[in-house]
Amino acid sequence: MEKRGDLADLLERSKQKVGTDDMSAVRTKPKVTFYAVPTTDREKWRLLAHVPGSSIKFIGNFDSKAEAEAWASGPDGEAWGRTNHRE
Repeated sequence: MEKRGDLADLLERSKQKVGTDDMSAVRTKPKVTFYAVPTTDREKWRLLAHVPGSSIKFIGNFDSKAEAEAWASGPDGEAWGRTNHRE
């Protein structure tokens, strides 16, 4: 199980600059990174959506971690990223 300190560490690491590559200057939209995190009662899961330089948003109320991860990696997650994080 993830502890509160682990979530804070995850957020801090996500703020650090991830190495640059030749394509970073070409990329026009920031990449949304989803993290599956348990709710406070630990019976449900939700997604933490993070884009560097933007606010962190919480999505959904999923029954399992696998369900949350499937949503994030599927067409719904991609559509959410395009809709909610425009620069």
